Amino acid sequence: MDNKTLKVIDIGSNYIGLYTDLVRMFAFCSKITNDTVQQQSQFSQCREVMSHRLFENNPTIHTDRLRYIARRTSINNRASATQWQFDKEFKTGLRIINIMEDRHGWPLTKMYDVDPIVRNLNYNGRPLKSLTFRKVLIGSSRWAISPHMVSLNLLLFRLPGTTPRIFRDIKNYEDIVAAYNRCRRARSTTSDAYIVGVTFKFWDMIMANLNKLFAGKVGKIIFDKTSYGSYFDEGISKLCTFKCSNRRINKKFAALAKKEGLE
Repeated sequence: MDNKTLKVIDIGSNYIGLYTDLVRMFAFCSKITNDTVQQQSQFSQCREVMSHRLFENNPTIHTDRLRYIARRTSINNRASATQWQFDKEFKTGLRIINIMEDRHGWPLTKMYDVDPIVRNLNYNGRPLKSLTFRKVLIGSSRWAISPHMVSLNLLLFRLPGTTPRIFRDIKNYEDIVAAYNRCRRARSTTSDAYIVGVTFKFWDMIMANLNKLFAGKVGKIIFDKTSYGSYFDEGISKLCTFKCSNRRINKKFAALAKKEGLE
């Protein structure tokens, strides 16, 4: 993690309210200028909603690299425990991303500290204090080439928080493989563990074949709404279950999977 501490310029309507310690949220941001980043989208806890922000062709979102703010909020006296857990989870999430990047010779994603936000709230006449912890992550343009890669990046990063019993202590690729084998037993189709169980066997194939899958130079964004049947929930899950609504990408993915014996 980079030792630099950044400042964030909020976009104005960042409602914190009574979000609990368990909610991890993300928002796109600008490149670093004078140790400061500008928030460029509203926060969301959903991977596919983050991709949807790009499909909306928001001209303020820079897509030459994948840049986002990650945050988690604590209410009242849980601040110190939440900050410890926040730091541990997010450092492990970054490590998982870096392990996969290093495996394929990609530039490593960096994470920066941000000063916390302190807010005084009022809930039914009861005063509350919220403390919001934040990090800024900046990754390769490869992560921003398609909605599926944005979705995969956020999946990897949030696993230590959403699936702590399995991804709490990841140190190397062998640990990721062992975690995947445990995820294969997951039954809840909406859980991150289940998504890992379905998608993991394709991660290497996708990361090694970005140009073949998404055409053009790495870094060229494929967020053309007209080329997708339904783009709102387009992400790593749809791609790895052969349900990508972009027929051209789906066909290429199926052909690569067949070639790799991963059908």
